Amino acid sequence: MSIDTIRQSYIFDWQASQVPVWIFGVGATGSRMFRLWIDAGCEDISICDPDKVEAHNLSNQIYIDADVGEPKVKCAWD
Repeated sequence: MSIDTIRQSYIFDWQASQVPVWIFGVGATGSRMFRLWIDAGCEDISICDPDKVEAHNLSNQIYIDADVGEPKVKCAWD
């Protein structure tokens, strides 16, 4: 699912911005924020999380069944 950010484009243009975004932790909140930044057009994103996806993460994070056991950082980009 992608969000429409056309209404916010007059406030900030991510394509013209040089501001890097860092997200520490791509769990419940971080993984959703990651997708929102991507959908908003931000291209300079770095994420940091040493955890792996566990089965109980699937109910409230962006991951799918095939991601279980894989690093969250890798799966967020897939």
